[in-house]
Amino acid sequence: MPDPATFLRLLRSHDTKEADQLLRQYEPILCQAIHLRLLDGRLRHLLETADIFQSLVLDFLTQQPGPATGPGDLHAYLAQAVRKKVLARLRKERRRVGELSPSYDGASPELPAEWLAEARDAIEAVRARLPQRERELLDLVGEGLSWPAIAAQVGGTPAALRMRLGRAIARARAQLEMREAQHAS
Repeated sequence: MPDPATFLRLLRSHDTKEADQLLRQYEPILCQAIHLRLLDGRLRHLLETADIFQSLVLDFLTQQPGPATGPGDLHAYLAQAVRKKVLARLRKERRRVGELSPSYDGASPELPAEWLAEARDAIEAVRARLPQRERELLDLVGEGLSWPAIAAQVGGTPAALRMRLGRAIARARAQLEMREAQHAS
């Protein structure tokens, strides 16, 4: 596995066959990472995996990598690039909302069944990787309890519990991304 600088150098090389092969090798990893970042159904209405992937490739062709240089750093670099790109596109879409005409009625409130199934599968995959205590927190949130109510029930402060669950979910998502990257290679 190349380091980020080598990855970008190979991608930018004049050898289009090698660059195409490299993109085909890492496209599933990047698309899965993008897909995991778009777990929220509202994001899927605004952003398309293919659009973000194409935008990432353009970035790879025009921008320089950060200071990471180790062979294991490529996955971290790609995951970070996905995270930044999704956040940037989301900010852009939020700004664009103010530009809509008053007659715009938005997307249908009903999500397609396949999106709901994908979201349930992705949430369950993350949930399965959570430790028992954090899984219980997630279930309480899913029941619609507020953080103060959860804190009263399980002990602790609302902020600390919210942070603990957020960190556990981030770790679980990173595990999924790594697993998908390993399966794609």
